[in-house]
Amino acid sequence: MKLDKHEVEHIENLIDQNLTLNFKQSVNLIIVDMTNEGWQYESAKQYMFNIIETYIDAHQREDDKDKKKFDNIREYVQVNRKPFDVEDLVTNEYNSLPEEIKQLLSELPIIKHKPDFTNDGFFEEFIPTDIQFCLVQFDERTFFVDTQGYNYARYVGEIVY
Repeated sequence: MKLDKHEVEHIENLIDQNLTLNFKQSVNLIIVDMTNEGWQYESAKQYMFNIIETYIDAHQREDDKDKKKFDNIREYVQVNRKPFDVEDLVTNEYNSLPEEIKQLLSELPIIKHKPDFTNDGFFEEFIPTDIQFCLVQFDERTFFVDTQGYNYARYVGEIVY
C-alpha cells in the first residue's frame, strides 16, 4: 500500500502526538534495519507508518467501544446538568439499578476529591480530560459524573447506597 505525502505527514503527526521518544527511536531503528536489509528508505518508512496507523486506529475503535459501553449508564442514572452544589442533585438508589449498570459503575475510576463549594463547586477543574465517566467520592457520598470531555463535573447524579 502506497501512501501519499499528505497521509505520511498525517501519520508523522499522529506519532509525534501519541508516542513516546523511546517508541519513536525504536521505529526509526526498525526503519534503519529494514534499509540495511534492502528496503528503500521511503518504502520502509511507509510500511512502518501503515503498521502504526493500523495500531492507533484499532485502539481508538476500542476506546470508542468502551465509551459507548458506559453511555448506557446515562439511560438509568439520572443526572443534573452543570450543578453547583450537592443540594442541586437528583439522587439514584443503587439497589434499584439493573445489575448491568451496577457492574458498569463498579468499573469506573474513582476520584476522591471534595470540590471547593465556596467558590467553584462542581465547576472546579479537578477531573482529567481523558476521563468522561467516573465516580467522585467525598464526605461518605458517591456521585456519578459525566464530564463530556471537560475537566469538571458537567453532569452529576448522586448514587445512594
